[in-house]
Amino acid sequence: MPAPSRSGGTTEHSDSDRYYAYEILESPLPIRDYSSRIAVTASDQGSLIQWNSEFEADGAPEEEVAELISGIYRAGLDNVAQQLA
Repeated sequence: MPAPSRSGGTTEHSDSDRYYAYEILESPLPIRDYSSRIAVTASDQGSLIQWNSEFEADGAPEEEVAELISGIYRAGLDNVAQQLA
């Protein structure tokens, strides 16, 4: 696995466990100390994608930043659903 770049990157992954984790070190978003994990697990209806993160709001209210990150996740997951439809 390549080392994270100055701006971040993948910090761990497992093909067999179907997940990867990454960090963002530099971003135009009002965040710092951002780390995230995406995992795909089996469910009764196909697959379940879990996308979790931890971060500190930086320069904006925490609730607004959480909504921003949530919107980014939603757009990404909607795109995956569209690609698989």
